[in-house]
This record gives sequence, structure tokens and C-alpha cells, in this order.
Amino acid sequence: MPAVKTKKKNTVTRRKPRNSTMRNPSEWLVEALCGTKGYAGVEVNEHSALSITAVFACVRAIAEDVAKVPLLLKRVEAGDKKTDAVDHPLYNLLRQAPNNEMTSLTFRRTVTAAALLWGNGYAEIQRTGSGSVFSLSPIHPSRVKVVRDKAGVLGYEVRNDEGGFDDIPAYNMLHLPGLGAGVVGYSMLKLGKEAIGCAIAAERFAATFFGNGSRLSGVLQHPQTLGVVAAKTLRDSWTEMHSGTENSHKVAILEEGMTFNPNSVAPEEAQMLETRIMGVQEACRLFRVPPHKVFEMTRSTFGNIEHQSLEYVGDALYTWFALWDQEIKRKLISPREKDLYAEHSYQNLIRGDMASRSTRQRELFNIGAINQNEIRRENGLNPIGPDGDVYYVNASMVPIQFAKLGPQKPEPAPEPDTDPDEPPDDVIAAKTRATQKLAAITPRHCDLLTEAFSRVLTIETDRVRAATKKNGFKEWSDKFYAGHVDHVHAKIGGVIDAFADAAWAILSDETMPEATKQAVFGATRAIATRHIEKSQAEMREPATVNEWATTRAKSQAADEMTKMTDLLSTLAGVQQ
Repeated sequence: MPAVKTKKKNTVTRRKPRNSTMRNPSEWLVEALCGTKGYAGVEVNEHSALSITAVFACVRAIAEDVAKVPLLLKRVEAGDKKTDAVDHPLYNLLRQAPNNEMTSLTFRRTVTAAALLWGNGYAEIQRTGSGSVFSLSPIHPSRVKVVRDKAGVLGYEVRNDEGGFDDIPAYNMLHLPGLGAGVVGYSMLKLGKEAIGCAIAAERFAATFFGNGSRLSGVLQHPQTLGVVAAKTLRDSWTEMHSGTENSHKVAILEEGMTFNPNSVAPEEAQMLETRIMGVQEACRLFRVPPHKVFEMTRSTFGNIEHQSLEYVGDALYTWFALWDQEIKRKLISPREKDLYAEHSYQNLIRGDMASRSTRQRELFNIGAINQNEIRRENGLNPIGPDGDVYYVNASMVPIQFAKLGPQKPEPAPEPDTDPDEPPDDVIAAKTRATQKLAAITPRHCDLLTEAFSRVLTIETDRVRAATKKNGFKEWSDKFYAGHVDHVHAKIGGVIDAFADAAWAILSDETMPEATKQAVFGATRAIATRHIEKSQAEMREPATVNEWATTRAKSQAADEMTKMTDLLSTLAGVQQ
């Protein structure tokens, strides 16, 4: 058994390549011994098949159509509302750049094309130490083999540049299998080897046929017997003068009684139109691509191309969209993030032409299913603001029972129950706006009052701590707080006055009267008095004194600001 070197989680395990034997041959050995030639006598593989323009066009159509559709990470919110998860790291990884060398379009086109040609598309998932994905790197399918260990756990053997193998666990490999028997997909080229081989042989025959000059081939007849040298000289000179497409329609000069008997070739046989068209249809059949997508328009009409395009999205492309979305959900999104999922936004592919799209949008708009902004977004235009989010319905549409009974006279609207003492609606609205504005400026002034109380309480804390260490604390306390009221009033008065001026400008259109100013002054004096009473009640508790400048300052400022707001609202006639 070869030695196996294990590494940490989220890393690959490297070992020597497994030997290929006749009893247990590798795929490359089978192809080397048996070949990949069909009955047409040409070798068919993933590279030679691309020489057929129909195969190349089918692969290119599906790979590019899948890759050009935006791949979005979605989140399901409350009420089944779906939004783009732009804040998630996977959003930009899938939408913009899966790795440092590729865009999202290039990456998905590469992996999808590999799955179409080889039956399987692979990309290694590179994770950080915490397990989150930071890069997706495509791997050529010829380097990858799907294996299971003795316990039946799925894994991948990847041949590296040194000739060894890297063992990559299944959760670190993004695998896009085509149609197959289980995990591994079939190669469409191997299943359709005979059809593609016939197309390759026809292409080569046509190239050789035209290259040898199909318009002048025939038999030169000489009246006498020519020797070997003379016959070879005559054939070489004739070939040089008249073989190849560049020598078509040249005039031949015959000497010594020679005649030229051309071999007539039917135009259908010379151009092999039917054979080559059949090769295009075979390729389209393998990949489920309508012929008009590879520019085979023999049986296409303007009436059926649109329906064929819709069937192409539903039959061919949607399978690949679902395969990508489900593999991303399974490998890249954590099981804990159940609200996240990946989605290809392919709606633009099925909207039809401009006339059909306009008709659809108009009908949905008339029944209130979409609004103006949604229509503008579908057409690549910016929204027009909140007015565009309004939904409209056709006012002429009524329930069927109303149509049977005919127009009914509307019942008279009841008289509004008005209270003569209740203020008009415009006055109520104005008071509501004033209250909202006042609530907006209050927090900032509350913070300023908190700072003022904190400075006052810091001084008090230091004085109280020092006084408790001396005798006569009661006498000191009475004397200190007797003159401390003026100090507190001076510290908080500026903040209270500033708040009162700003609040009164919001609550009233008139200048603050002198009576209101006196009321604010008295309220400020009351605040200082309440502050002193609270300090004297708590100053003998050391633990409480330690929190004065922090906890108490904040709560006290909030309480006093509420009382001041109520006072000003009452004085201005605007009740809270």
C-alpha cells in the first residue's frame, strides 16, 4: 500500500499515483488500448469534437447562456419576502469574482463547458480556517476521478502537476455532473461517438473533396500507350495546373489527340448538404439545443423561433440553473443558514420581444400585480421614487354580482361624529409634528445635562470621602450642602436654559414670555434642591456614592429632562 500523508482539515491529502493494471485499468489505459474510434474510422474525443462547428456552437450556447445570467445569493425574510444577501461574503464571490483570476461569467462558463464535454465539471472549494469559502478554482475534468474509500465515503482524486494525486474531500469539491448513473455524469461525446464521428468524417471528406478540385476531376485519354515516366509527368503537370480550388475554371490545353472525360458529380453529393445538416441536427439532439441557436435555419420560421427559444430555456438551460443552485446550496452555504439560497435570475430570457413584454407588463399593471418602479427596473431604468411604488387597479372592473344587478345607488355617507370641543385635524397634526421634533432634540440635551450632573457629583464624591475620615461629619454635611444649592444651579442652569429656548421655538411661534422664563428658573432651582436631598439621603452608603458620577448622573438627567419637557409642553399648550 502506498504511504498516505494526512494534513489538517480543509486541506488536500497527497499521495503517489495508483498503478494501472490489466485487471484494474485506468480510463486512459482503456482508451490507449481500445481507442476512441467509431465505425466512421475517426477518433472522437473532447478536443476533436470541437472541430465540428455544430458541437462547438451547442457547447458555447449553453455555457455562455448559463454564465451570462446573474447568479445571486438570496435571503428569505419574514413574510416570505426575498432580498439580495449583499452583506454575505458569498454574494460577491458568486456575483463578481470566484477567484483572483476569473470573473463569475468566465468561471461558470468554464465549469459548465467542461460538464457538457466531459460529463462533469469540477471546482475546488478553498476555505479559511473557520470554514468559510474564499475562493473557487476550476479543475480540468481529465485530472479528476471520483472514488470511495473503504467506508464508502465519497472523495476525489486530482492529478497534480508533479504526477502525484491530491485527495480532496467531497465537501471541498463543487461538482456539476451531467446526465449519469449516480454521482458521475456521462460524456455526451462518448455516448454520441458514432454520430459525431460521422460528422467529423464528413467534414474531412468534404475538405479533401473540394481541396482536390471537384469541378475538373475526370479521365485524360491519350490515343497512344504512355510509359510510366510519361504518364507520371502528364499527371503531375495536370494536377499542378488544375487541382485545387484556386485553379477552378481554368482552360485546359490538350495535345497529341488527348481527350478529357469529366466525371459528373451531383451538386448534392459534391457539397454533401444533407449529410452536413444531419450532423448539425445530431449535435443539437445530444445537447437539447434548438437548431436555430447554432444558425441552422432550414426549418425555422419567424413564428416558431420565439417558442423554440422559450423551450430552450425551460428544457436545456433550466436544468443547468437548478444544478448550479442546488450544488451551491449543498456545498457553499452552511446548514445553519437555512434562509439563504442561490438563484439564477433568468427571467430576462423568457420575456419575449418588446411587444410581448409590453403587453405582459400592461396586463400585470392593470390588475395591481406590479407597479411602475418594478416595470422600470425590468427595462433597466431607475425608479421614480415613492410615487412609483403605488399599485393601481382598473376602476371599471367590478364583481360579477354587481354587473347582474346593475348600477346601485350609493348609500349616503354617515354624518361625521364631531365634537365641538375637539380641535381641528390640522391643529392636531401640527401639535403631533411639534412633539416629534421635540423628541428628536431631547436626547442631545439629556447627554449635556448628564455631563453637568457628572461634574457636580464628582466633586461631591471627593468631598464626602474625605469628610468621612474626620470627626463631625454631620456638621460638615449640613454646612456643605447648605451652600451647595447655588453651585448645582449654576452648573445645570445653562443646559436647562438652552433646552428651554430650543423647545419653545418648536412648540410655539411666539417669543418665550417672561412668565415662562420665571417658570423655567423655578424648575431649575427645584432640580438643584432635589439633587441635594438625594445626595444627603445616600451619602452614608459608600457603594452608592461610588456610582454617583456614572449611574446616578445618567438616570437623574433623564428624569429631570422628562419633567422639564412636560412643563414646557404644558406652558405652550401642546400636551405630550
